[in-house]
Amino acid sequence: QVIRILSLGAGLQSTTMLLMALNGDIERPDCAIFADTQDESVATYAHLDWLCEHATEKGFTIHRITVGKLSDTIPVGRDRSHKRFVPIPTFGDRGGMGRRQCTREFKVDPITKKVRSLLGIAPRKRISGIVAESWQGISLDEAHRMKHNREKWMRNVYPLIDLRMTRHDCANWLTRNGFSIPPKSACIFCPYHDKATWREMKLHRPDEWARCVELDRRLNVRGEYLHRSCQPLDTIDLTTPEDHGQL
Repeated sequence: QVIRILSLGAGLQSTTMLLMALNGDIERPDCAIFADTQDESVATYAHLDWLCEHATEKGFTIHRITVGKLSDTIPVGRDRSHKRFVPIPTFGDRGGMGRRQCTREFKVDPITKKVRSLLGIAPRKRISGIVAESWQGISLDEAHRMKHNREKWMRNVYPLIDLRMTRHDCANWLTRNGFSIPPKSACIFCPYHDKATWREMKLHRPDEWARCVELDRRLNVRGEYLHRSCQPLDTIDLTTPEDHGQL
């Protein structure tokens, strides 16, 4: 029998997928797994706590797992060849972005390990055939992100794409069913943040902003930056035309 695991990021799509399952709108998976980098926003953790409580009331289990705090590995992470590297895709003063190891090491690999544990399969033991489904929170407008699972015994499944649902459809479903729109799920210092996200954090989440600035300073010594301008984060002009009096 194939075990069905919902990969929970606690953002818009995976939240919608989970609540649809608990609501009976789609088939219910066997459980969900949230891989915690320990560096999400306070708002995301509050939303996750609510999801766990709601799921428990519905008789559903969300496993919260972690391999440690991602920011503690920066800039002392090591890859398999034992060369020092930064596990997040920072911007370098020589141009371009660095390697992106964080998703694999803090999300994908821990979830895979947990699935093996749920199946009672020992580490490194070979598995024959498809024995697990990984339900991915990817919507129709992100169909280009679809891919096969790198584990031959696990199959990726995309319920939202099967339903032809976009991010907008997910938001509408949540609102229509009396649920709030969850905050965007990402590590607070993710280099993929756009200007609006950095600005919102600086204005409304000063504690998280201060953490990012401190981390950025550690990276700057290595010639690496969280912002694509390759300038220290606390020197970036995040103002808008409206701030300067334009209508």
